[in-house]
Amino acid sequence: MKTKVKKMEKLTRIEVERLIASGSELNFEDADLSNLDLSNLDLSEANFEGADLEGANLEGADLEGAVLFFAELSGANMVGSNLKYANLGRTLGNPNLKDANMENAHLGGAELYGANLTGANLANAILKGTILQGANLTNVNLQGANLENAYLGGVELKNVNLKNACLKGTRFNTLDFEGINLEGTKLDEIVYVNEDDFLED
Repeated sequence: MKTKVKKMEKLTRIEVERLIASGSELNFEDADLSNLDLSNLDLSEANFEGADLEGANLEGADLEGAVLFFAELSGANMVGSNLKYANLGRTLGNPNLKDANMENAHLGGAELYGANLTGANLANAILKGTILQGANLTNVNLQGANLENAYLGGVELKNVNLKNACLKGTRFNTLDFEGINLEGTKLDEIVYVNEDDFLED
């Protein structure tokens, strides 16, 4: 059985827990979940397309296979959440994704300005055209990730694993890759862009 909440309906944690307990497919498309405590809930395979999750607490939540296409994630706390195989394409905002498991996640076209991705696992993730300007990528695992045409201006790249990552057309405003695992990558395919016109074509 598939239950869909009303468009932009403001939900409470108790209501979300009841939906989970019912065993219904979780459809939160266009729902208002802003500033809601959703920590440690099983939200796997849930549909959050177009949902407002601004300021929501998703720490430790299981979001494996969830759809967050066009979701608003500004200020969302997603520390330690499981986003394996999740679709975050075209998401907006600067969520805290510290230590999140995003293996094989789809983030194509997401706009994650200044996002905290410290220690996140993005192995084999799709980040084609993703904007990560000013993001903190310290200790991030991007092994095998597809970063084609992604924007990485002003990012913190300390101890990043880019082994076998696709960097075709990836835009950087630094060429200092000291301490970064670049095994199997093609640095001649990246694009160096000045900081002043970083996102200008």
